Amino acid sequence: MNIKTRKKLKEIYRYFLGIPKTIYFNFKYFKIKDAIKLPVIVSHKVKFDNLSGKIELKKIKPAIVRIGFGTVENYDFKYSRTVLDIQGKIIFNGKAKIGYGSRLSVQGILEIGDKFQISAESTIICRKSVSFGNNNLISWENIIMDTDHHHIYNSEGVKINEDREILIGDNVWIGCRNIVLKGT
Repeated sequence: MNIKTRKKLKEIYRYFLGIPKTIYFNFKYFKIKDAIKLPVIVSHKVKFDNLSGKIELKKIKPAIVRIGFGTVENYDFKYSRTVLDIQGKIIFNGKAKIGYGSRLSVQGILEIGDKFQISAESTIICRKSVSFGNNNLISWENIIMDTDHHHIYNSEGVKINEDREILIGDNVWIGCRNIVLKGT
């Protein structure tokens, strides 16, 4: 068996292992008529930290969104996993792939354009608003966050470090190991 065939079989096997989480996720978030189409495919290596938020899909097609798939050479599939903490709202405007080991923590509104891909081990932390246009590629080990994770107050007791939105347009490539902060 050649290397290409072996990789394809391994990928199919990983999709197969994700069937229980895929079914759970789709029937949790979508009406039955949409859920049976399995528009979101979820890897068995995805941890559901919190799924109390909302998911909106602008297009309902089988496997239009894939969570926990897609890797780079330095990814350790055995020990890493994708983590979802969805307390806010995620809007998918088309095809999207969230890579192995990535982490999404959403309490605000995360909007993802069509043809979006985030590679392995990247993090998006959204407390207010993070928006991606169409045709975006985010490489590995990036951090995108619209918050400081702490409060800073001036001498009058007024908070001076409010969360601020991040807006990334169309056709953007963010290379590996970048940090994109609030107000970008």
